[in-house]
Amino acid sequence: MLKTLPQQTTHRRSNRAFPLLISIVNYRSADFTIECLRSLEREVKSLPGTRVVVVENASGDDSAERIQGAIDLFSWHEWASLQVAPRNGGFAYGNNFAIRPALYSNHPPDYFLILNPDSIVRPGALTALVNFMDRHPNAGIAGTGLESPSGEPWHIAFRFPNWLSELDGGLRLGIVSKLLSPWSVVRQVPAEPCPTDWVSGACFAVRRQVFETIGLMDEDYFLFYEETDLCLRAKRAGCSCWYVPHSLVRHIGGQSTGYTYDDDAPPQRFPA
Repeated sequence: MLKTLPQQTTHRRSNRAFPLLISIVNYRSADFTIECLRSLEREVKSLPGTRVVVVENASGDDSAERIQGAIDLFSWHEWASLQVAPRNGGFAYGNNFAIRPALYSNHPPDYFLILNPDSIVRPGALTALVNFMDRHPNAGIAGTGLESPSGEPWHIAFRFPNWLSELDGGLRLGIVSKLLSPWSVVRQVPAEPCPTDWVSGACFAVRRQVFETIGLMDEDYFLFYEETDLCLRAKRAGCSCWYVPHSLVRHIGGQSTGYTYDDDAPPQRFPA
């Protein structure tokens, strides 16, 4: 079982050498990654010691040069760095490439944040998320609220799939769907923080002890389901997953995957 951590308070944060590591995996989306970094510039100042690692996941274009150029131009060196992966091993591989060295360093961060490159972090989002996890030591994973480019709330809190949710997904009949709604994978967007089975991989934080207990993201998943698997393994280890809507991120969507907000809900079937 995951050991409960001592209660932490926000006033102790100034004594932390390394409170948060943010991992951004870039794949042919340099423009969006640079804008994401720009939105983080004001946020990292609220959490001194925060580091951002951009992993260039073998895009095969000029992404590395452009991202490094932006880091140089805007003097982001103090908190942002670029790492070039030798191959495109997928979403989990790219994030592990950033997380692994920090996790096994002499001074690992308290939390890791997985952040999609096509995201704009809204003011106060990082502080709100870290404060929440400080106040809830049993929360091993926490996902932010997401909004579309037009400002509409986006689904991020989900239930684990089961045979009833699969039945609903296959039938798509109004009365049946209403009866099966308590088992639907996609939940209504909550207005307050709440526990949930799993959260979207667009932006979520993981407590260091979760990775130490269950290991890193499963690289057998190339794209999609990595976060579902991680949350499931974390739950089996005894820690909870939360949705934190007052930590808000604008997510454009589809810049590396081709999935957009105009599409239907993302794939929900959990691999056998």
